[in-house]
Amino acid sequence: MELIVDTNIIFSALIGTKVKDIFSTTLIVAELHTVGELLEELEQHWNKILRHTHLPAQIIDKFYNIIINTITIHPIDTIPANTIQKAKELAGRFDPDD
Repeated sequence: MELIVDTNIIFSALIGTKVKDIFSTTLIVAELHTVGELLEELEQHWNKILRHTHLPAQIIDKFYNIIINTITIHPIDTIPANTIQKAKELAGRFDPDD
């Protein structure tokens, strides 16, 4: 099984206990994919992530690296235009920014 993850999923995995458990299980059964812009967006929200976790930054950094190293990151310019359009249509139902 292959899944596409967006920033909200990674953000939630870093700050939420239940999501961490679900995400960890998903890593075992699925190949995860995203685009490089996800890293930029997470960087923009890094201080918010640290505030919500109430954990030392070193621990969150380690967990973040584990997560990111298990996701295949694709440059957006390598994704066919029709695939991007289909993704926008699907994701737009839930979050127009995705």
